[in-house]
This record gives sequence, structure tokens and C-alpha cells, in this order.
Amino acid sequence: MKEAVQEDQAGNYQKAFDLYKIALEYFSTHLKYEKNPRSKAAISEKARPSIYYLTTDVAQERHLHTTASS
Repeated sequence: MKEAVQEDQAGNYQKAFDLYKIALEYFSTHLKYEKNPRSKAAISEKARPSIYYLTTDVAQERHLHTTASS
């Protein structure tokens, strides 16, 4: 997750997008098998930045910008 944030801040949006997707897959897998409610809540909280990034207009706008440039 830290790498995704660093890439995003550096302006490497495609790399950040890919890293956020990987983080989200990781968190989703762990949530699927986690039984402890407190652990589930902690994992969900850590996944929130990835979910936000992948579902916001910012990510969509950046994707459209890179697609239009191609």
C-alpha cells in the first residue's frame, strides 16, 4: 500500500493504479478467510484507501487521460 501511495504522489498514476489493485486483491483475500471481527475491521480500514482510489473520479479521470494520450 505504501508503494501505491508513493507512486501516486510521484505522478506515476498507472503504476499506482496497478499497485492499488494488487493491494485490494490482497485485502479481499484476507477478509474472505478472516474469522475475527476485530481483525476484519482492521483489514477493512487498511483497504479503504485502495477502494477509494479505485472508485473515485480521480482514478477514472487519470485513466481517461492516459487512454486519450495513447
